[in-house]
Amino acid sequence: MDKSWIGKPQTSNEYLLGLDKFLDFAFRNGAIEDTIRCPCPICQFSKWKTRVEVQDHLICKPFPHNYVTWNIHSEKKVLESSGDRAATQGTFHLENPIETMINDAFG
Repeated sequence: MDKSWIGKPQTSNEYLLGLDKFLDFAFRNGAIEDTIRCPCPICQFSKWKTRVEVQDHLICKPFPHNYVTWNIHSEKKVLESSGDRAATQGTFHLENPIETMINDAFG
């Protein structure tokens, strides 16, 4: 999927068309009860929002430029090799704070 729109001005036709395709993809593959994790800089994937809310956020605030593998929205990327650093660039990983605390306490 073409993601060159991510770097375009938020009011450009390319950005708006790309945003619409992202929303189609995200709501088709990663929605829970008609909401997805909003990737805007304010929500930072921590808040679940409706399509209209996410669209409004990403028109007013920029889409994260380094979120090019949409793993949080169920996009799977096959890596050519496990050590391929370029292939994993732009992949976000959400940490569970409870799991981190337990691992810190008990190793």
